[in-house]
Amino acid sequence: MPQAVLDAVADWAAPPFTPLARIENSRRAYDLYDADGGVVAEFVDDTVRTTDLRGGAQRAWREWEVELGPAAPTDAAGRAALFAAVERAVFAAGGRVAASDSKLARALGA
Repeated sequence: MPQAVLDAVADWAAPPFTPLARIENSRRAYDLYDADGGVVAEFVDDTVRTTDLRGGAQRAWREWEVELGPAAPTDAAGRAALFAAVERAVFAAGGRVAASDSKLARALGA
C-alpha cells in the first residue's frame, strides 16, 4: 500500500491491510460536442467485472457516466437542462439508476 495512503488513514486504522475486492474496468469514452466543436460532456461506457476477495463472489455489470466538459453550460439552469436531456436519452436506451454509488460497494454486495 502506498505510504501516502497509510499516512492518510493512520488515525483510524493500522496495518496489516488486506484487499477486499478486485475490480476490472473496461472503459469507452465519447466526447459530446456543441455546434462550435466544443466538448460539452464526456459520455463513459464502463464494463465492470469484480471479485469479492472475502468470499469469491463475482459480479459483472455495465454502467454509464456523464462528466461535464469545458464547453458545458456554466449556469445551474443550463447544467440541469443538460443532465435532464442526458437522463432522458439514457432511460430511453434502457438505462436505469445505478444500483450503488461506487464500484467497490457493488463489488462487495452493498
